[in-house]
Amino acid sequence: MAKELINSKGEVFYQASGTVKSYNEQTGYGFIFSIEEPDRDIYFHYSQLLVEGKKVVAVGDEVEFLYKEHEGKGLRAFSIKKVS
Repeated sequence: MAKELINSKGEVFYQASGTVKSYNEQTGYGFIFSIEEPDRDIYFHYSQLLVEGKKVVAVGDEVEFLYKEHEGKGLRAFSIKKVS
């Protein structure tokens, strides 16, 4: 079960881990699979990757992240970190 976090603005986020399911380096968009949300893909944009240097991930990379329901458009990941 994902851990619930509330930021200073009162927004609810969930902390989770998962695997990069797809990533398009040209557009910077991708999806994460997480056991916390097994029936839903979690969308992400490369701007949310917390990595040194070039912001890129590969299919199969293990990641930790925050996510929330985003303006009725589905789940969106934030503050994504690769797990070593």
